[in-house]
Amino acid sequence: MVIGKSYSAEDVVSQCYKFGAKKSIMSHRKKNDKGEWCPMGYHWPEGIEERPLIKSIQGRMITFMDDHTVECDAIIMSTGYIHHFPFLDSKINLECGNFFWTKELDFSTVSKRNQNLYFIGMEDQFYTFNHFAAKAWWIREVIMGRCQRNAPKMDSNGKAWTDADFINLFDNLQTDADSYFL
Repeated sequence: MVIGKSYSAEDVVSQCYKFGAKKSIMSHRKKNDKGEWCPMGYHWPEGIEERPLIKSIQGRMITFMDDHTVECDAIIMSTGYIHHFPFLDSKINLECGNFFWTKELDFSTVSKRNQNLYFIGMEDQFYTFNHFAAKAWWIREVIMGRCQRNAPKMDSNGKAWTDADFINLFDNLQTDADSYFL
């Protein structure tokens, strides 16, 4: 069972199912306009289900707020990101929220305080594993000297995008739906 309802929770519950869990449950607190718990509205494959938050745990038996009970092998907390790096010196430490674009980093990846420090996974995003892999490849190319970290990024139409372009783009999103074109 995974507690959470965002990208990492979806990834974890899907990976558990993919690698052999007989059942994967996502427990979360999403509510409708009346304040009642409601599922996210996705069509999950058979074997993945959603439940409201936990009411009680007795050994391996979990009772949810809807009084549904299930025996569970493991509970995985996937309840959000807190970016905290106590091991980094304050001169180079990253302090940021969980947004689509991390302004404190060049191209949401490279430290503006230390150009040899890279961060992967600091932004709130979709398709996390693909996104992390693409960033890792890009960082490799920068380190190997095969591309410049501050060079504009070209899209498939030939438009050059700078870090400032991305900041402006994400600053002007009004709703989650505005990000679907990205």
